[in-house]
Order: sequence, then structure tokens, then C-alpha cells
Amino acid sequence: MKKIEFGVIIASLGFVFGVLFAPLFGVGFPGLSFFISGSVFFSIFRRRRFAWVLLFISFSCLAIWRYQLWQEDSLASYNGQKIEMVGTVCAEPDRRGASQKIVLCFSQGKVLASTQLYPEYFYGDRLRLTGKLQAPEPIEDFRYDYYLARSGIYSLSYQPRLEKVGEGEGWNNVFFASLFRFKRKLFDIISRGLPEPEAGLAQALILGYKRTVSDANLEKFSIIGISHVIAISGTHITILSALAMKFLLSLKLRPRPAFYLAAIFLFLYVLLTGWQASAVRSLIMGLMALWTASSKKNSRIELALVLSAALMLLANPRLLRDDLGFQLSFLAMLALIYICPLGDYYLDKWFKGKKVKSLLSALNVTLAAQLVTAPVSLINFGRVSLIAPLSNVLILWTFAPLMALLLGALFLSGIIPFLSWFWFWPAYCLLRYQFLLTDILAQFPGAAWENSSWTWFEGWIYYLILFLLVFVLYRFWFRSRKNSD
Repeated sequence: MKKIEFGVIIASLGFVFGVLFAPLFGVGFPGLSFFISGSVFFSIFRRRRFAWVLLFISFSCLAIWRYQLWQEDSLASYNGQKIEMVGTVCAEPDRRGASQKIVLCFSQGKVLASTQLYPEYFYGDRLRLTGKLQAPEPIEDFRYDYYLARSGIYSLSYQPRLEKVGEGEGWNNVFFASLFRFKRKLFDIISRGLPEPEAGLAQALILGYKRTVSDANLEKFSIIGISHVIAISGTHITILSALAMKFLLSLKLRPRPAFYLAAIFLFLYVLLTGWQASAVRSLIMGLMALWTASSKKNSRIELALVLSAALMLLANPRLLRDDLGFQLSFLAMLALIYICPLGDYYLDKWFKGKKVKSLLSALNVTLAAQLVTAPVSLINFGRVSLIAPLSNVLILWTFAPLMALLLGALFLSGIIPFLSWFWFWPAYCLLRYQFLLTDILAQFPGAAWENSSWTWFEGWIYYLILFLLVFVLYRFWFRSRKNSD
């Protein structure tokens, strides 16, 4: 491995560990000074192994300092009081049922306002809010306060009086308002071309809407272990990047210009779908993969993973603690990088030349991801799907053709809208297959294991045992390779 790549990995790991342990340090920890002094020492001892330790420590200190800069906004001091202030709608309104949730940005902070569905408000609208603020609180076992804190929201207002007083100015307001209007048009095209519940699932898959799938179907997806297909993640970005590059290269573009255009497309797509943590991680890793492919250079996947984690935590250090999607996304990637190769090695050793090996290799991916994410799922949801390996093999094969069919149907429906039902019919067949199979698998006895008593104490013990087991298996693997050579 090149020294530069290794240094980036060490620095990124140091930053991630610093964010992990930052809550243990009091406010005022001189992280920046430690970072500067550590960097100086690193430059002095750059040819010694001790330099890597200093690099790790200095970036850990930088992470602690960055974490402490992320404090609650001053608006939270008004919680429990009635206010009258003018703010700007700074996120796409979340409309569900007969209500809408609106994020309003003020100079002192953000407020999540819950109000009736009409009148509808849009990104960039300037609203006068008159109502009482209150602090978010946990809802049963769900840390709703943590969930909102990752977005910098520390105040709620239920049924306030809202009055539109104008529209936001500036290129960013115009850009995002246009982007979300375009997203709404795509939403309406899917609604016209597909019936429910297929339309809701298609809107979640393509546009990143989380509430277009009914709670009953979300529960079934959780039972059979395919909830991850709804979140915009690595699978989406991989498929879209492949489609974009193939299309651009078919236009006789050179690899480097094709990469830049594909990167712009992927960036806009992630913005369009809500800038979810799993999507941002996939975007960074996907762009690094496209860059190495277009420049014909080799790059380690570990570098892409830890660098994307460090960059995301630099922008928002609360993601590690408060964003479940961030946690599950990176844990699943760790499983694919370090446990899947282990499983493939032993499958090749035990089932060499047998047809069953290809099926077991597909199961290996799901089992590896489940093995690593199980404690987080148990702690947060009180459930781990036992039928997930089977359901993922039976359902995930439809994902790539479904994405392509939905994108094609959206494009054709924009040109010839009165034939939307026809353009969406092939995608409807795959969506109906997914729902039918979900209904069947969710009814299997023992499809999921329920246990709501797990805590992080048991979780850390589990990860320690898993780490030791993987370490031992890798030792046997390397020893057998050495003996065979």
C-alpha cells in the first residue's frame, strides 16, 4: 500500500475514533492545539512508525474539537415558551396523510413545525411562526430527540399559526426550490402510472420518500429483512453509476469527461432524494470507484470507506451516535469487505466445483451483513430477521432491472404522458412480485427473532467475540495460503 493511502486511512480512522469517544471529554478540550502539535511531530518523525501513532492521535483530537463545536442552537433556550418569529422553509416538507412537517430555519436555529396539510408550503417560503416551542422527547424506545439532533433540530412546534410573508432569495433557494419541484413532478408521474401500493414503493425506491410505503408493508419488510431496499444506498448508486457511465460512453465520450458528467448526475440525485447518510456514503465511495476506473488506477476499498466516514463526520459529527442509517450502512460495508471474502474462501474450499456454491455465495452476502448489523437491529428495533437470507436471494435480483425500468418509464412518460400506464407496466410486474413474495415470507413461523432486552453492553461483547473469531479465521486462511505456496 502506498504511504499516502495508508496515511489517509490512519488519519480517517483517528477522526472516526475521536468522534466516537468525544462525548467523554468536557467542553473546552484543546483538540485543535493537540492536532497542530501532533501534525508538527508527525512531520518531524515522518520516517518512523511512531509517526502513524501521532497522526492517529492528532486527528482524534481534531475530531473531539469538531464534535464540541456542534452545540445546541440558542433557539432551544425558548423551549416551553410561545414565540413569534419569521423563518425560511429550509428542507422539503414531509407530507403524510392529512398533515405536513416543515423545517423552519431561523437565525438562532431550526424548528420542526407540524401542521395541517393545507395550505401547502414549499422550500424557500418565508413564514411567520406563532406558537409554543417544546423540546423533542423519546417516544417509547425510539430516541426521537437523537433522531432530530443529527439534523440540528432541538425544538418542535405542534399546530402553530403559519403565515407566508414572502419567498427566500439567493441562488441556493432558487436551485433547491427548482430541484424539489422537479422531484414533485416525478412523484406525480409515478402516481399516475402505477396503482397503490406499487406506486408508494416505487417512489421510495427512486425518489427516497420514506412515508409512501404503508406501515403494514414496512413491518413485513422488517420481518423478512429487506427494509434496506427502501433507503437510497450503495445498490442504488452502483446501478445508477453503471447506467450513467454506459450511456455516456455510448455517446463516444472519453472516460474522464464521462466521469465528471456521471459525478454531477449522482450528486444531484443524492440531493434530490434527501441527502441520506447511506446515500452520501455510497456517493463518496461510488465517485472514488468511478475515478479509479476512469483513470485506470487501483485504490483500496478500505480507503474509500474510512475516508467517506471521516468526511461525513467532519460535516456532521452527530451522525455516528444519532443516525441509525449511518451506523447500519457502514457496518454492512465492513461485513462485505472483511467477512464476505472469508465466507467465499471457505465455500470455495468446501464446495469446490459444485453448483450449490453459487447459491451459497449469494447467501453469504446477506449472512455477513446480518452478522455484523444484528446487535444494532436488536438494540434499536428489538428484532432480527431469520428469513432474510432467503428473502434477499428471492427478491434482490429484481432490483437492478426494476431501477432501469422505472427510470425508463419516467423518461418515456415525460414525453408521452397518456401512455404512462403502458410504460410502467413492466415495472409494475416486478413490484407486484415483490409484494406477493413479501406477504408469503412474512407469514412463515419464526421468520424473525424478537428480543427487546438487548443493550449496548451485550452489543460490545458480541462485537468483541466476532472480532476475535474473524481474526482467528483469517490466521488459518493466511497460514493455509502460505503452506500451499
